[in-house]
Amino acid sequence: MMAPYLHFYHTRNLLRDHVPHLPERQSKDINLLLEYLDKEFSPDYQEAEKLFLGDELVSRKHFHKLFGPREIIVTVEEGNHIAMVSKYPPLPGSNPIRLECEMWKFNGRFAKFKRIVTIPWPKHAAEVDKVPIKSLGFFPLRFDQQLESRLRKRGELFWQLRKPRLVLYTAPSQVLDYRMGNGRYMVDIETYRRFHRLHTIENVVTEHVEEYLPLEATESDSPPTGSFTLLLPPTTYGFGFHDKKWRKLVIEYAADIVWNEDMFDMLVLPESEKNILRALLPENKASIDALVSRDRGRLILLCGTAGTGKTFAAEALAELARKPLYRLTPYEIGIELNQVENNIKEAFYLGDIWNAGTFPIQTLSDTEFSFR
Repeated sequence: MMAPYLHFYHTRNLLRDHVPHLPERQSKDINLLLEYLDKEFSPDYQEAEKLFLGDELVSRKHFHKLFGPREIIVTVEEGNHIAMVSKYPPLPGSNPIRLECEMWKFNGRFAKFKRIVTIPWPKHAAEVDKVPIKSLGFFPLRFDQQLESRLRKRGELFWQLRKPRLVLYTAPSQVLDYRMGNGRYMVDIETYRRFHRLHTIENVVTEHVEEYLPLEATESDSPPTGSFTLLLPPTTYGFGFHDKKWRKLVIEYAADIVWNEDMFDMLVLPESEKNILRALLPENKASIDALVSRDRGRLILLCGTAGTGKTFAAEALAELARKPLYRLTPYEIGIELNQVENNIKEAFYLGDIWNAGTFPIQTLSDTEFSFR
């Protein structure tokens, strides 16, 4: 350990608070250490404290003191804030600062990864001795309370999305990927992994996985306490029902679906026929596999020429049943026998797993049908 003893700079007040609770021999040793630190480094420590807490600035002289043990630091990557926790203070005098950090990722399981980050003095401030702390490429989260609140809220939402969940995605146009649209997405990492085998945690830098969150903790309604939610990723993957593609979604733009159940009342049908349609929407969980004739669901054939409202009727039924709408067009089904079979099987498979054995309502144009 080298002067100015960065570890003790960050822990000296904690040590001082615990001295009265220690055995006599240990308290004597700790008091001797604290007296030495106060005598030799108190002016230096106080100067750093005033700069950090009073002015929210950092100087070259005190740059290394900014990052303590178990310090949550944040940076921006691909337009999103990400947080990680440093394990130790930096080595005094190191240039650039090098920190060994931990962060959580999720790909079916929550895994803690090790990440090494380097933090140089900002290039834009090469001739300047002091800069705002929050202008650094990496800075301690404790200096931005609003950002901490945002990250915690984002992490709590990520925790809810660890299991299949239908969300409404409303990202600003400037952050949408090419050919990506807003709309309803099913967030389901397990299914995403099945469709993208090469992107599992097991196949990506497994030597850096330090630990996994216990399965019993993953099944809890509430996330682990402490910094856990701050350290969760900013993105996940969802399946868009409008284009049948998996997309990377920014967590902050995902929200719960607001179902438009009044849409069913707008159907231009006799009330008796509406009542029949309502009655055909089962309330109990069921499963259906039309490909092998397991007739335990509901199939509704909607006939009519173009523009008579078949698609609108299916959409209204989906809203009333609070189910995602999976629409298959002739183009999406294909024309080759194997292609048709695979595409329909995929639609039935996705519908089955995303509703606990209950299919989403689906439509086939121009003869459209909905089923559960």
